Amino acid sequence: RDGESPGDGSLTSKENILEDLKILSNNFRFIRLYGSGKQARNILEVIQENKLPLKVMQGIWLDGRESFENNMKQVDGGIELARDFRDIIFAVNVGNEILVDWSVHRFDDVPTVLPFVDKVRSAIAQPVTVSDDYNFWNKPESHLLADHVDFICLHAYAFWNNQTIKNAINWTQFIYKQISIEHPKHQIAFCESGWPTNRI
Repeated sequence: RDGESPGDGSLTSKENILEDLKILSNNFRFIRLYGSGKQARNILEVIQENKLPLKVMQGIWLDGRESFENNMKQVDGGIELARDFRDIIFAVNVGNEILVDWSVHRFDDVPTVLPFVDKVRSAIAQPVTVSDDYNFWNKPESHLLADHVDFICLHAYAFWNNQTIKNAINWTQFIYKQISIEHPKHQIAFCESGWPTNRI
């Protein structure tokens, strides 16, 4: 809607959230949230209050440019939400594209991220993951992180990797197989993929 953006701190009204979630629930059962702030709580409350048939992968937004304390506020918020909405939140994602080399909010290395992941994993009952691009999960250093998560949340966009739409499915299948071979003990879920409706 005009005047709303996920990055500017504005909050969508619960009425608008309900309208959007009703549309989504016609075709989807699982949605993903990226941060653990007030907007996330509003969305979860709308799902709960209206008994919508939706389950949520709750996100914790980490930023390598932010202080440890600010990142920990997101972690603590995510833990609180996972406990308060345990019937709705089926998994928690700690960080989004925080280790792939092209990320503007990346962390310097995997060990810097592990305290956040380990704290969440020890505090909640739901499975915990970190969501990142295949160009991180195919690197040797990804194995250290894999040892600290319950499953791998994989991003792979054929469009942004110079594939034609005709080859998109084959390329995506190839990436899945590649990461499956790299991490044979882990379940792998595509958490971001698809084709844009227009070029940004």
